[in-house]
Amino acid sequence: MSISMIFNYLFFFFNIWFLARQYEKDLYQTNARNLNHVSSVIAGELRSIEDISSRVATDADIQENLYYLNKHSESSRDALYKRNIYQALYPYTFKNDYIKSINIFFTDKDNICMGNSIYIEKFDLSKLKEKSCDSNGNTIWESADAAGIDTVC
Repeated sequence: MSISMIFNYLFFFFNIWFLARQYEKDLYQTNARNLNHVSSVIAGELRSIEDISSRVATDADIQENLYYLNKHSESSRDALYKRNIYQALYPYTFKNDYIKSINIFFTDKDNICMGNSIYIEKFDLSKLKEKSCDSNGNTIWESADAAGIDTVC
């Protein structure tokens, strides 16, 4: 009787050990699949944001009107050029979930803001201007001065 009890205990503990190992393996595989899925979704969202920022930066209407504003400063047509820029920025600002506002700053402290202008106040504008001048036309990303989810491109 004692030998059969010992075998029963050994069999019981072996099963517990085996089930625990199987559970750990299944848990690891499930977590790996979930992390893979989440990272794929995040990568897709980041590609989407990169695509949006690239389209804004290379939009022909925006670039053309910025060129004319720069070339013909203090012109009577400045308001027309700015209106054209506002119209070109509209679909980027109000038709996607990622952009809260778009601000274009000029060297004379004038700016164009499409969306809520309160968001830009969370950033150090002098630092942004310095970094944008140093970037030579490349896209830069900057986090807000205070902790939060706001990021500027």
